[in-house]
Amino acid sequence: MLLKKHQVASITFVAFCVLDIIAVFLKIEWLHYIAKPLLMPALIVLFLTTENKNKAKLYLIISALIFSWLGDVFLLAQDNKPLFFILGLTSFLTTHILYIVYFYKIAAGNFSTLKKNRFIVLLVAAYGIGLLWILCPHLAQMKIPVVIYATVICTMLLCSINIRASVNNIAFNYFLAGALFLFYPTHY
Repeated sequence: MLLKKHQVASITFVAFCVLDIIAVFLKIEWLHYIAKPLLMPALIVLFLTTENKNKAKLYLIISALIFSWLGDVFLLAQDNKPLFFILGLTSFLTTHILYIVYFYKIAAGNFSTLKKNRFIVLLVAAYGIGLLWILCPHLAQMKIPVVIYATVICTMLLCSINIRASVNNIAFNYFLAGALFLFYPTHY
């Protein structure tokens, strides 16, 4: 029975993803406004239907996904309203901090993966510094918030890479794919 629920949740999540991708690429704004806010609730349901989950850490992931949903909703509703933009970014910042805590708990404070592969830390730091080098001259009063946000996202990426020795390959690939989100907002 659990497998059937998981399959339905998987199909539902993928369907909302496909709808949102179609909406964005074809510029169907009304479809984007429907599909985008349904992604995180569908992902929460999908996560809740997985068999192997640590109940003690469950609240961190669910909380992170809720804040991610709030970020999506606030940014969709911003329409030149700076408060919604700030609330959206604050929600996403909270999401990333919750993921950092979750990844830290998975690794149980063990940073052996990063200690063995220090070049990864250097690459992520170089990316963060390079991004800030390009953006800072154009940020004016947003410089400090952007530096904080970039630092948190780079830290999240490092923490997700660090759990390599603590999870199976499939879980690691999912975590890493999610953490690589840091490259997404930089292509605009």
